[in-house]
Amino acid sequence: MDSSKLILSVPISLFILVINLCTVPMLGCFDRIITFGDSISDTGNFYLLSGKANRSISALPYGETYFRRPTGRWSDGRVIVDFVAEQFNLPFLPPSVGGNTPEYFQRGVNFAVGGAAALNNSEFTRISGLNTTLSDNSLWVQLQFFNNLLPTIANGSDVSTMMRNSLIFVGEIGGNDYNRGLIAREPLEKITTWVPYVVSAIGSAVNDLINLGATTLVVPGNFPIGLHSCVPYAIPN
Repeated sequence: MDSSKLILSVPISLFILVINLCTVPMLGCFDRIITFGDSISDTGNFYLLSGKANRSISALPYGETYFRRPTGRWSDGRVIVDFVAEQFNLPFLPPSVGGNTPEYFQRGVNFAVGGAAALNNSEFTRISGLNTTLSDNSLWVQLQFFNNLLPTIANGSDVSTMMRNSLIFVGEIGGNDYNRGLIAREPLEKITTWVPYVVSAIGSAVNDLINLGATTLVVPGNFPIGLHSCVPYAIPN
């Protein structure tokens, strides 16, 4: 075969393979998905924890484009992890505070809470000097809740085996740590000094999950917060 044709055929073959992976549901890869994070992933925990009284997500347009009703998601339709679940032919993840039976957690569970930070409240106050009155639904708190539910989620099977057969998302989380500083009008130079602490908290959570047996983890990075339309306006005002 002509070498130029061979070189050309390789990227074309890879392109076709990627297209197939993106369009064909990947059946049987994982038994469940377990998610931690904030509003980007929350499928109802904040709504339930607020006693269903938070009007910001309990009315349209939230949920209108897919579910045709509010579901506690911070979206007018599905959130990112919903699309991932669909790709693996798994059901949408139930919020962790919505049930307590093995059947409820059988195919996955979502610990993400809208507004959650990577740092717990006491650690955030220690490094920032700012007090917060927000409920502590931090990544550390989510992990503690997960550990308490492990026997129920594993449902008699070995925990390490259950973790090995699960796809685990840790984040996106950490944006709200920085948002708290922006809202308090802290200097950007000060806020950037928090980055190592936020990264360390996320890394610690990942290590804890690996020690429990997790082998497939997705740890998304944070968004470019400075490009969010409200930030350039809020800082000088």
